[in-house]
Amino acid sequence: MLEHHRAIVLVSISLLLICFTPARAVTLKSLLADMPDSADVMAAGAKVDQLRGERRQRADERGWSVFGSVDAGYLQELEADRGTVDYTGYGMEVGLRYPLLGTLRQRNEALIESQLAVERQRSAQLIQRAEQRLFLRNAYIDWWETQQLLKLCERLEPLAEKELAAARQRAAGNNLRRSELMWLEQRWQVRLKSCQNLPRREAILRARLARLSGMPLPVASVAEATPLTEGPTLTSRWSDVIGGHPAVATLRRQLNVARKQQGDHWLDRVNSNFTIAQRIDRRSDLSGTGTGLVVGLSFEVPLAALTGDHQDGSSDAGYRVAMEELRGTRNQLRKVLEDTLYRYESAVDEAISAQQQAALAAQLESERYGRAQVDGEAGFMALRTARIEQANGAVDLIRAWRNAWQEQAELMLIADYGDLPDSLPGARKVIWPGTTSFSSMDSRSRNGSEPAGADPVWIKAAYVWDSGALLSAQTRIGELNELKASRFNRIYLGLSAEQLKHLASLESQVAELVRDAEAMGMAVDILLGDPAWIKSEYRNDLVELIEQLRSLPFERLLLDLEVEQLQWPVPDELIQDWIRTLRAAVKVSPWPVSLVSHHRWFAPGQSGARCVPCVLPNLGIEQVSLMIYTTNEARMKSLSGGISQGWPELTFAVAQSVEPDLPSANSWYGHSASSLNDKSETWRGRLSPLGIAGLEWQDWSSYPEYEAGGR
Repeated sequence: MLEHHRAIVLVSISLLLICFTPARAVTLKSLLADMPDSADVMAAGAKVDQLRGERRQRADERGWSVFGSVDAGYLQELEADRGTVDYTGYGMEVGLRYPLLGTLRQRNEALIESQLAVERQRSAQLIQRAEQRLFLRNAYIDWWETQQLLKLCERLEPLAEKELAAARQRAAGNNLRRSELMWLEQRWQVRLKSCQNLPRREAILRARLARLSGMPLPVASVAEATPLTEGPTLTSRWSDVIGGHPAVATLRRQLNVARKQQGDHWLDRVNSNFTIAQRIDRRSDLSGTGTGLVVGLSFEVPLAALTGDHQDGSSDAGYRVAMEELRGTRNQLRKVLEDTLYRYESAVDEAISAQQQAALAAQLESERYGRAQVDGEAGFMALRTARIEQANGAVDLIRAWRNAWQEQAELMLIADYGDLPDSLPGARKVIWPGTTSFSSMDSRSRNGSEPAGADPVWIKAAYVWDSGALLSAQTRIGELNELKASRFNRIYLGLSAEQLKHLASLESQVAELVRDAEAMGMAVDILLGDPAWIKSEYRNDLVELIEQLRSLPFERLLLDLEVEQLQWPVPDELIQDWIRTLRAAVKVSPWPVSLVSHHRWFAPGQSGARCVPCVLPNLGIEQVSLMIYTTNEARMKSLSGGISQGWPELTFAVAQSVEPDLPSANSWYGHSASSLNDKSETWRGRLSPLGIAGLEWQDWSSYPEYEAGGR
C-alpha cells in the first residue's frame, strides 16, 4: 500500500513538472547541426576505410618488390671429359623486381581505380548522410504539423461545444431547422475527428525525432516553422549546387583520369619486368657453393599486338564512357531539380493561397459577427457557417504549409551539396503566419461575447506599456487578478526593446499570458507605438517588427501613432505618410488592426486629403480608440457621440487617462478603483447607445489599486 502511494505521488509530481515546464523552442537547424551519423552512414564510412587499405596495397605494387625461389632436382648432364654425370642439385634465388611498360601501366591503372573506388564510396556516404538529414527534416516537419494541429484543436473543441450548445438551444425553441442542426453537428464532428489521435502521434514523432537527431526532446519542446522561399528559380547558384553533387564530382574525377589515359600503344600490352637477383647453387657431386649476381629483363606480349591498328582501343572508349556518364548524371540531376522546383513553387503558391483564404475566412467571420445584431435570426446560421469555414481554413493552412515545407526539404537534399545549406535563392521569404486570425473568433466565443440575441460586450481595456509583470510566470496571475478585479476585459500589451531581443522565450510567455487571460475572460492585443514609424525612412522598421511578431497569438494589433508629436501644425504630406504607414501595417499584419488617435482627426463633416476617417475602412481598419482626455463628462459624451454618428463605418472606443503628469482637467488620477468602476458603468449606459464600444485607460501602471488588494 505504501509503495502504491509512493507511485501515485511520483506520477503526480511528474505531471506537475510537465505542466509547469516552460515551452522550449527546438530549431531544425540545431538538430541538424548535432545529428550523429546513422548506422548506414557509419557502415559506409567503414567501407571507405577498407577501400583506402586496398588503395595502399595497390600503391605498394607499383614499385620495387622482393622475390625469391628455391629449387631442387635430380639432374643428368653431359660433360666433355666425364660423359654423363648424375647429381642432385639445390638452388636458391633472392632478388628485386621492378615493373616496366604494360605491367607498370596496369598497376598504375589498378591504383587509380582503387582511388576512384574510395571516392565513389565517399560519394555514397555523403548521399546517405544527406538522405539521413532529409529523414530528420521530414520527421521535424511532421512533428511541427502535429503540434500546430494540437494547439488548434485545444481551441476548436471548446468552441465546437459552445457552438453546438447554442444551436441545440435554438433548435429546441424551434428557431433552427433540424436539418441545419444536423449539418452543424456533422461538420464539427468531421472537423474534430482528426484531433483524437494527435497527442499520441505527437509523442511518437517526438521520440522518432529524438532518435534521429541523437538529442532528447522534453515534453515541453516546441517546433518552429522555417520560412519558405517564393520563386526559387533555376539560377546559376543552383547550377553550382549540381556541380558540387558527390556523384558529379566523382564522375568528373573519373573523366579527368580517362582523359590522361587516352591513346593506346602496342608497348602498353607488353608485360615486362626488370630483375636483379643473387643466385646460390649446390651440387651433390661437388663440394662448395656456387653464387652469382643475375640481372634480367623479361617481357611477354600477345602476338596480335605486334600487328594491326590499336590507336582506337579501350582507353579511348573508356574516355567516351566517362564523358557520357558525367553528362547523363548532370542532366538527370537537373531534371530532378527542375521537377522538385516545380512541385515546390506550386506548393508555396498553395500555401500562400491557403493563407489568403484563412484571412478571408477570418474577415468573413468578423463581419458576420459584427452584423449579427442587425441580421437577427438570419445571421445566426451565417455566423455558425463562417466559424466552421474559418476552422477549416486554419487546418488547411497548416497542412498546405506542411506540404510546401516538405517539398522544400526535397530541395534541401540537393542544396546541402552546395553553398545553400540554410536558405534557398528566390524572390522573397514567406514567414509562417500562424493561425492567430482564428484567435479573435475563438476568444469572443469563449469570453461569452456572442452577439446573437445578446447586447454587445462593453470593452474595458487597460494600456499596459510595461508588461514585465504580466509576462513573468511569478507575477502573471497576480496581475491578471488585479485587472479582473478592476473589471477589465481587454489588455493592450506593450513590448520593450529588451523583450523583443528574446523572441523564442517571448513567444512562450505571450502564449501563457493569452491562455491565462482568456481563462479569466480577458482578451490580449499587441500595442505598438512610435510616431517615427510614420516617416517613410522608418516605416519599414514597423513592417519588419510586425513580421517578427506575427506568430504571437494576439487578437488584434493596436497602433498608437500620434502624428502631432512629429510636427505641429501637421502638414498634408505628413498626413499622407501617416496613411501610408497604416496601409503598410495592415498589409503585413496577421491580426486585425486598430488605431489610437486624438479625437481632432475624426471630427464629423471632413473630406479631402486630410480626412483620415474617410480612408480607414478602405485600408481595413474598422476600430479606432479616441483619445478624449477630459474629466468633463458632458464634453466626452458630446465629442464621442458626434464622432460615432458622423462615421458609422467605424467602431469607436474612448480612451481616458489616469496619468499623474497630466492636468487634473485631463486625467482621473487620484480617483479610487471603485469610483472609476462606477463611472465606467455609468458611461457605458450613456455612451453605448451612441455606438461607442468601450472605454480604455492609459495606463495600467497609474491605475489605482483595487481596494481588496494591491499590485
